[in-house]
Amino acid sequence: MIITPQLIGIILAVALVITAIILFLSRKKMTGNPEHTNLLEKIAFGLFGVAFVIILAAAMTGLKGPAQETFATDHPPMDGQGSIGQINEAEVKDLEEKITKDPNDVGSRERLGHLYLQAQNYEGVFQMAHDALKLNPKSSESRAHMGMVLFAMQDAPQAMQQFEKSLQENPHHLETLLFKGIVELQGLNDAKAAEATWGTYLRIAPENDPARARVNAFLQMAKGESAQ
Repeated sequence: MIITPQLIGIILAVALVITAIILFLSRKKMTGNPEHTNLLEKIAFGLFGVAFVIILAAAMTGLKGPAQETFATDHPPMDGQGSIGQINEAEVKDLEEKITKDPNDVGSRERLGHLYLQAQNYEGVFQMAHDALKLNPKSSESRAHMGMVLFAMQDAPQAMQQFEKSLQENPHHLETLLFKGIVELQGLNDAKAAEATWGTYLRIAPENDPARARVNAFLQMAKGESAQ
């Protein structure tokens, strides 16, 4: 059995519930001492409350689903710098201020969506991509971001539609090709398609592209799966 934070939380919650039940039943034996009875009752209800919060938190964490967990593990830094969850907070603040001053600044929305995606802030990514596409429906960057939001929601077919639209506008958009391969392999279990997509990426990407080595590793993984 794999021990996960969710499993630990559930075990802890069950233990608290059992303890609460024991305390709740024990209060009946202390009817001669109302003060102690009330105290045990409060403790029991308090433990029930804590258990409920733990179970709820475990459930909410579990809602991430396989797609989001895979993305968090396998997706390389999109600009070749830093790692997932580590972003330049100063740059984020600066971009947010620019958008506040100029709501029609598509470039800032694209870049901010890019950073939000690195931080796995999918709500922020969706908002930036949605607003940018309203201003510029041809934004390949925002289409790619919207596709990864849909993938995180475990809707691989809709994610693929966004990638296809992105590539219609810009067949050489590297970020879209990177994401498309991830969804093909992890979301659609189509190693052959992922192999072709990442092969295209490596053919057109410049030699100094910071994500090139990671994409090549993905390609080898896809080749291994398609050979099975």
